[in-house]
Amino acid sequence: MQNAMTMENGDTFAKHLGSFEKQFDKVKNYTSKALIKLSKTKPFSTDKEFFLDLESKINFTEITSQLMDIVNKSMDKVLELR
Repeated sequence: MQNAMTMENGDTFAKHLGSFEKQFDKVKNYTSKALIKLSKTKPFSTDKEFFLDLESKINFTEITSQLMDIVNKSMDKVLELR
């Protein structure tokens, strides 16, 4: 994620990892899988719809700050449900 954020700002960090779009898509995929897993894992499955709703919004993110907002919301919920 850090590399995608750096590249989005116009800096090059690790070009061997590919373009911004490639990296960002990979991070979105990882985040999506994590949210789906959270929705199926106790004690977080009690708020399944919350995590699935966040997961559905990932496809519409176009910049790293939008994705970080989803990650932060999910982490806040995880800490709340622990």
